[in-house]
Amino acid sequence: RHSYVLQGEMSQRNREIFERISLGKGSDDEYATAFAFLSECLFKYHKKKTIILIDEYDSPLQHSWRTPHHEACTNIYREVFAILKADDKYEKFVFITGITKFTQISLFSVLNNLTNISFLPEYAAICGITEEEIGENFKPELERMAEVNEWTLQQTHDNLKDYYDGYHFSRRNMVDIYNPFSILNSLSKKILSDFWFRTGSPTYLVRLLAHFDENLNELTGKFYPTSSFIDYKADTEAPLPM
Repeated sequence: RHSYVLQGEMSQRNREIFERISLGKGSDDEYATAFAFLSECLFKYHKKKTIILIDEYDSPLQHSWRTPHHEACTNIYREVFAILKADDKYEKFVFITGITKFTQISLFSVLNNLTNISFLPEYAAICGITEEEIGENFKPELERMAEVNEWTLQQTHDNLKDYYDGYHFSRRNMVDIYNPFSILNSLSKKILSDFWFRTGSPTYLVRLLAHFDENLNELTGKFYPTSSFIDYKADTEAPLPM
């Protein structure tokens, strides 16, 4: 994908390493440092520091939780994060997304300069679609959905809000956030449905509940303070915040 860097200034040795890795013929040592090597190559080509995005970092960890593969999975993550830390002279910033924390396995011990922005007010709308954005960018889709279902435009708006406006990430910025996957599917198919739930089963949560001795019915229909959801660490085995 980044083979264009070969057109820039690069030593013959680095060209050979790049080509071996690209062709899947690299050595174990070359693969182990491939992330750092690519960051260096991009930096030297563009003369700018790289931006690294790691989406859903926790997905492999969730699927391997309480399986024989979990330790091997966490070791890979530790190696990658160690490389990110050691190679930060080539990086502008690293952005990592996920829905669970894994703390007891010390995944982030090498990345001691991370900032958790999940609940900061200035980033409250970063992971979804706001009501304002829907009105500004999806008016034709809203009108078609209203026509198909014989709703007024206001009824369409209200129905979508009732179904998909379920997220707030900061008490200091209570902007309404819609689930992008659900709202886009609803506008496309012109129906209201549980699109997000159908994308896959929460295998980690099922596995967690199987090892937790508590009646789920006792968790529902109650008011919980914000503090109950702050400690959403996957390895604390607390089902409520998960």
